[in-house]
Amino acid sequence: MRRPVRPAVSRNRRAHGRAERALRPISEPHAYQRHRAEGDELAEYSAGTGVAYVGGTENGGTGQGSSNRWKRKQIGYSFQYQERKSMGWLKQLPVDRRSGSRPRCVLLMEGSKVDVADRLTDLVGLPNEVVITCKDLWRPFGKADVREAQLDDKNTSLLLCSHRKKLRDWWLVKGKSMQSWDIASTCTIKGKKGLLLVEAKAHRNEEMSKSDKSGSTDSDNRKQIASAIAEAATGLRSITGGPWTISRDHHYQLSNRFAWSWKLATMNIPVVLLYLGFLGAEDMAKKGRKIFHSGDEWEDTLKRHCKHIVDNSCWGKWLDVNGVPLLPLIRSYDQPFEPCED
Repeated sequence: MRRPVRPAVSRNRRAHGRAERALRPISEPHAYQRHRAEGDELAEYSAGTGVAYVGGTENGGTGQGSSNRWKRKQIGYSFQYQERKSMGWLKQLPVDRRSGSRPRCVLLMEGSKVDVADRLTDLVGLPNEVVITCKDLWRPFGKADVREAQLDDKNTSLLLCSHRKKLRDWWLVKGKSMQSWDIASTCTIKGKKGLLLVEAKAHRNEEMSKSDKSGSTDSDNRKQIASAIAEAATGLRSITGGPWTISRDHHYQLSNRFAWSWKLATMNIPVVLLYLGFLGAEDMAKKGRKIFHSGDEWEDTLKRHCKHIVDNSCWGKWLDVNGVPLLPLIRSYDQPFEPCED
């Protein structure tokens, strides 16, 4: 007896079934809730549902095409999160960055939104002038998402689309900047929305070389980067009156941190640039690295690295960039970390 023939299932229908399953709510506590505002793409957290809805509604957008497009984005977020969730948070970090400052930054950002906001506000230490609240956006999101922030990356949503493009065009002729920040958060600076940008170190040799230079191999991009840093140096010299010799060809990380902070301020975005030294990083001491035992030791190390490159009188002072505040700070923090924890 012949077996009954099962109805054929089209490839599109099978794909639709997989898509519907992927659209089920996910448990990421800091998932995106996207919407449109004045033509720019913004993002807010939806800690209650953990679902990535786009366009301001659960349908996403106003038309069927928009709805399908945003649902595809949601599927992507869901798949990426489930893949990350399947491994421990420490294993999500690059192998060579599973000790030192990187895991400590993740742990510093771990906890409820209220706890993290209070922790960052206390770290800055100027509660009357710089405030982070649970309504602010930041990256990394603790163990839930360990990725660093890239200000010109649309997925971070720390800046408006127009600002991201302006930064990218200022820094590069083509491609993406790939400038990552250990911690980045929106905040309120002297009553106006701005950014807290954190560069963290856990030992003396951590990317603090005088020979540090841009890794860009594209000649046009290299010229653009050199021009951008030179422009920032000129602007900073006019503000402090001291020496600024930041460059593409030496002290590159230090140079691009100050250059980007200055540029953001020229775009009417207040900035706190915070250099953070993690104290007592015994996991690095076991590898023969010279670690920081006190805040004074960290500050002394940083200022010696900055000597003749950055005007060291700028630390802890509000710089006026055409009426927009820029504040370079040095802070230290004792963040416990056991390399085997996950």
